[in-house]
Amino acid sequence: MRAITIVALFSCLAASLALAGPKSPTQRSALDTNDCPCCRMSCVKPWVVADRWDDATVIPGHEDWANNGKYDAEPFTDTNGNGYYDTGEPYKDQNGDGVRNAEYYHPFHTGYVASKDLGKEFILKPGLSSETIAAGHYNAVDLSDAERLDATGNRYEWDIENCNTSLIGTGDIVGFHPGNLSGPTQRGVERLIARDLDAYYDSTSQTVVSQNPDSPRLAFLPLADPRTISSGRGSRIVIFKIAAMFIEGIDQDGNVLGRFIPIRGAPDGQLCPPDYPAKEAFISTCSPP
Repeated sequence: MRAITIVALFSCLAASLALAGPKSPTQRSALDTNDCPCCRMSCVKPWVVADRWDDATVIPGHEDWANNGKYDAEPFTDTNGNGYYDTGEPYKDQNGDGVRNAEYYHPFHTGYVASKDLGKEFILKPGLSSETIAAGHYNAVDLSDAERLDATGNRYEWDIENCNTSLIGTGDIVGFHPGNLSGPTQRGVERLIARDLDAYYDSTSQTVVSQNPDSPRLAFLPLADPRTISSGRGSRIVIFKIAAMFIEGIDQDGNVLGRFIPIRGAPDGQLCPPDYPAKEAFISTCSPP
């Protein structure tokens, strides 16, 4: 078997060609994505993982927020409907310090980056409610109109094993699939693994070892802005990054496991966006709002 890296390229050329295909049915957020038109990919898996935020720093009056695995912030009234807190919007000053408190997030400063997280294993879709970041949400999302109209989960199951051609990227808003979907998840992942059964991640070389350079277990996964996550049926989330992943499998608790993997550089040396730090090149992102 031989070591490989994911063959898809985060270049504006490759992505612009992909734009000729089916358009993403997702809504677009208030983020200004005009400067990053090529940060959208197809064949992403139907799971969304929250990007990493600072969950460790203790905020006075909110000591219970630290290290609880949830993104915490004082509630506010989103008067302009952009999904983010803006200066001047009403908020509930829960600790009485005169400022709106929220845990800190930035895609580079706190988020997952290649220089720190290459090869990191984590849960792509939890099987247990104790692992969810918001009550009732198991990271499963709708990527297409067909999926939204299919209450059985069959389209979601198909998307796990195959390639959903919808284009997904920074600023897209996707909806959570209700429920755990344990059966469709188990079947979809098992069939995906079976398509390249012997592939594995070599932690020494930090590469995926497979006979298939186009292994279906090499996939893209959306990472979400944790500030946009909320509980409740019908809630939606804003995509902030697209990461390359190796799908390792599913454990006895129904947790789908994956690892961050590198993306081969574009032939012209250009990443998207053009000023993206080269050392973090396994993730694509635009500037935060």
